[in-house]
Amino acid sequence: MQWSEKSWLKTDMCRPGCEKACIGAQAARLALAIMLLAACGAPGSPSPTPAALEVTPGHTDQAQPTLTANSLTQSAPTPQPPTLPPASPTPTPEPADIVLQREGGPSGESHEWRIYRDGRVQSGAGRAGQVQANQVEALLHFIQSSGFFSMAANYQASNPCCDRFTYRLSVRTAQGTVYRVTAVEGASEAPAVLWEILKLVEQLADRALAD
Repeated sequence: MQWSEKSWLKTDMCRPGCEKACIGAQAARLALAIMLLAACGAPGSPSPTPAALEVTPGHTDQAQPTLTANSLTQSAPTPQPPTLPPASPTPTPEPADIVLQREGGPSGESHEWRIYRDGRVQSGAGRAGQVQANQVEALLHFIQSSGFFSMAANYQASNPCCDRFTYRLSVRTAQGTVYRVTAVEGASEAPAVLWEILKLVEQLADRALAD
């Protein structure tokens, strides 16, 4: 094998008389190979690793709000008053069918009796008793038939002396209408049947409360 004066080029592969042209071609190919190797880097060399991004825990690019005394006051919820349940309505006392009040006398006493159609009897002092319902119905029937509902509302005595009793009688009809008559003991204009009615009401109440 023959080598030219440039030992890195082979001449044995060139035809006689064409050595110069053949050597030039080989040199061009070698230069191209060197350029390719320079561009790709040396074989087996590691690829450059991108720089790792450092992340700080809890750090974000978003700005954190600054708390001040004013901001805390504005953001605090306004306390609301507690909601109270509606008050229960006060029950209305059941109206009695017969109410008799007696006041005055030598000792200035005051009494009240309430009688119901079902036979219940109550006193103003808190006592309670019971009679038959038909006894109350009989008394109410007598009051109605005696003309009580057409009597005057007030009967006064001509002489108010001598510690007289004053009677106030209220009677409630089945339709709910209430009639009231006031009479002072000794009133001459009061019908005689009125004193009889007052006597019967007292007797019925005394009988119920005595049991």
